[in-house]
Amino acid sequence: MCGNGVKEITEQCDGADASLCPGACQSNCYCPANQTKGLVLIVDSFSANSSSQTNNQTTAPGAACGNSIREGNEECDGLNIGICGSTQICSTSCTCRDSGASSVCGNNVKEGAEQCDGSDRSACTSAQICNANCACQAVQQAAVCGNNVKEGSEECDGTSGSCPTNYTCSASCACACADSDADSRCNFADNCPSSHNPSQSDRDGDGIGDVCDAVPANCTMECQGIGLAAYAQGENARAACEAKVQADTDAALAGLASNQCFTTCKHASTNSTYLSLSFNQVSYGCCCLGPVNAWKVEHACTDCPGQNPVCPAAAQVC
Repeated sequence: MCGNGVKEITEQCDGADASLCPGACQSNCYCPANQTKGLVLIVDSFSANSSSQTNNQTTAPGAACGNSIREGNEECDGLNIGICGSTQICSTSCTCRDSGASSVCGNNVKEGAEQCDGSDRSACTSAQICNANCACQAVQQAAVCGNNVKEGSEECDGTSGSCPTNYTCSASCACACADSDADSRCNFADNCPSSHNPSQSDRDGDGIGDVCDAVPANCTMECQGIGLAAYAQGENARAACEAKVQADTDAALAGLASNQCFTTCKHASTNSTYLSLSFNQVSYGCCCLGPVNAWKVEHACTDCPGQNPVCPAAAQVC
């Protein structure tokens, strides 16, 4: 018991009983660090009794910081606060420091709230390292693709890890989707899954991409865009459209009645046209129809049928 004037067990001195440091025994029953006289501490691991021997010709053994026994030049050691004052604590380097002192990460001394510090990583496990923030951190294991264990940056690995709907786990341990035309568009989201079309252009907005759409343009809207309200459905070639427009004109002219006593000149006009479209490497056409305006001009004959002369032909008059 420290303070009873009798040096016992692990005490280096006690009051006047201070053969190791005559006249210099401290209140915690330890000699000042530099005033011990060749201390050899013997600990009986079975009886927990210890005795100290002094011999002016025996040198102190090497200090082992961390064994809670103050040795050599140690100021303290673990629970053995040694010469530390009441406001100090024993650091992991077996030196006294103020309990309120801030820790300094990077000085290889675990202090304050630090879990570790550089080479001082006693609190870390064998599977951890001391990181730059003086905290124990698990060592990142290298991922091994193909072992059915999702590791590291792998999105999946065989049967391990789940991929979104319509995706499967590839041989490179990444979630991938089928892309038949190699345009970086998944088949399930590609408006032309069998035709390469990275732009996904869809002029008529029907959900079918232009490159694979049999009717890639909305002719009603295209014709309205040039002021014509109707179109000939299915007549998407120029020749077919021009034949359609001519037929409409001929029908309008045929509807004009001729007076047998006059030479009749018939005329017609229309703004129907073939609209040629070219977009996104696709060519298409719309046969846009406008109204046909037909009219006649009659020239009186010199006589009527049965009399001479006969009315001249329209080709001669019109």
